[in-house]
Amino acid sequence: MGKYIVKRVLSVIPVLLVVSIIVFSLLHLTPGDTAAVILGEDASQEQITELRERMGLDKPIIVQYFTWIGNICKGNFGTSVASNGESVASMIASHFKPTIELALYALSISVLIALPLGMLAARKRGTIADHLVSILALLGISVPSFLLGLG
Repeated sequence: MGKYIVKRVLSVIPVLLVVSIIVFSLLHLTPGDTAAVILGEDASQEQITELRERMGLDKPIIVQYFTWIGNICKGNFGTSVASNGESVASMIASHFKPTIELALYALSISVLIALPLGMLAARKRGTIADHLVSILALLGISVPSFLLGLG
């Protein structure tokens, strides 16, 4: 069992590496200069150049990537461009509690509904009750989450 867990944990590393490369690439493939977008249209070329140097955007892309990964490993997620320079870590922290509450609420509802219905379907295998539970489960999986969220 211990070997299995270690193997599974180690298999996450290449996945995280590939995902980080994709995310970093997408961030850099967005149109426009990041420094110019942050400073706005009224910024001078000197201000843009200074901000690019301060943010490390003047360095080679590979250096930027490893700096970005290093900062993430230290827990420094940077500042948000969209939220007036607020720390991304504080934004994540402020949304953490409601996310956990929502997840626990969804888990409790699913356990209170799915477990008894699954037991009923297993007990009444091949009957109309089993078929109805199967249809209900299939409908629950098939309906898009954004549509369920409207209710």
